[in-house]
Amino acid sequence: MNTNKIVANGIENVFKQHKSSIVIGLTGRTGSGCTTAAKILSIRDFEKLNLPSLRVPPTNHEDRKDRIIYAWIKEHWTPFKYLSVTTLILSIAISHGIDKLEELIKSIDQNFETNELKKYLESHFEFTKKSIYSIYQENIIDTEEIKSTGFFL
Repeated sequence: MNTNKIVANGIENVFKQHKSSIVIGLTGRTGSGCTTAAKILSIRDFEKLNLPSLRVPPTNHEDRKDRIIYAWIKEHWTPFKYLSVTTLILSIAISHGIDKLEELIKSIDQNFETNELKKYLESHFEFTKKSIYSIYQENIIDTEEIKSTGFFL
């Protein structure tokens, strides 16, 4: 199977699995608030969102719209899942094995000293494996999707 076909299959699998899902990609400079916004969107309990108070009684049309939106969100709130691209890329890299990860790092920067990283990953390998598994379980449904998605990341 050629590269274009693998990428196309990966994208198609992502869309098939998540037809009713919404993916929001937040990008910005360091300190711009993307991580904060993502964490707010992942809060499970609606009451903990700390939304601004509604004006009682409503004094204008905007206040009425705010009430309608607030009531709808309160009833239908579903938190997003927070997943950083760094975590996803690192989990895919580690899932191919520590030696492959070391090989990848060396191919990018031959002067990078990987001994400390390798020691850390080896000593935490079981935890890392469980973490990767839970990331896959929470965010990606089937293993074919993992393979095809991981290929083009």
